[in-house]
Amino acid sequence: SRLNIALGKKYFDKYEFLPELSLSLPDVKPAVPDISIFPKAPIDLLEDQIKVSEVPLSVIEILSPTQAIDDIKEKIFNIYFPAGVKSAWLIIPTFRTVHIFSPDKTYTTFNSGTLHDPATDISLELDDFFP
Repeated sequence: SRLNIALGKKYFDKYEFLPELSLSLPDVKPAVPDISIFPKAPIDLLEDQIKVSEVPLSVIEILSPTQAIDDIKEKIFNIYFPAGVKSAWLIIPTFRTVHIFSPDKTYTTFNSGTLHDPATDISLELDDFFP
């Protein structure tokens, strides 16, 4: 929740940050990222969707104590990127670490200071969401 608040405070006018959104993306199996980042757009609450087929700009996955990194890596490289997602964050809270992956299989690791996602131009201080 701290991350969603930090993102919203700084980028509410530019993006929608949607938690636990069911994605039904073209040509890949369904997935539910912890947070999906979409460009800001009008929302029609009368036409709420159970599954969204629009590809998010970026997705954020937060490693839980019972998850394997390989499971998230599989989602990133076999679901999100083939569908057209531009970046994927893997957050490892235990180590206060964020890895931001690109479709070309490069990534940048942040464990202090300011993280920056070139695909969305989002920059955040890690202290804004890590306790």
